[in-house]
Amino acid sequence: MSCIPKNSSKRPFMLLEVMVAFTLVLLCVVPLLRTHLMMFHEERRLVKEMEAQQLAGVIFSEVIPLLYENQIPWEVIEGSGDLLSYVDESPLNTVIVQAKKLGYIPQVSFDSVLSKPKGSEEGCFIKTMVVTLTNEKAKPKRRQVLHKRDIVIERKVLEVTP
Repeated sequence: MSCIPKNSSKRPFMLLEVMVAFTLVLLCVVPLLRTHLMMFHEERRLVKEMEAQQLAGVIFSEVIPLLYENQIPWEVIEGSGDLLSYVDESPLNTVIVQAKKLGYIPQVSFDSVLSKPKGSEEGCFIKTMVVTLTNEKAKPKRRQVLHKRDIVIERKVLEVTP
């Protein structure tokens, strides 16, 4: 005995049935794709953050020789001014261009960890060089990337005798 009645004929699918089936498939597929899209966006954010960290390392490696060659004014090191505005002709310009292509605005400043003794112009100073990469397009929590390194600076005042 057969369960199918003999006088039933094959009928075509109705448009409504096809639309319901398509909707059910989409409801099952969208949650699977959402996680992959979220992972992709997070990966892109991490890559951009790693590029910013690499740029900060390049900026550090370009600033250290400038400090050794005394091309950075002492007022910038002691003050709170931005170092990149004082350095015109240097390899730092290419790094600044790279940072701006990635959407970051770089700033380099020095914070005092151990200041000089009062009344003394000479001595060793411990300063923290801070590289700040600001991304205006990012979310507020991820807008700034700070990189800090402690450096030791020795200052000697040369006496000029007439």
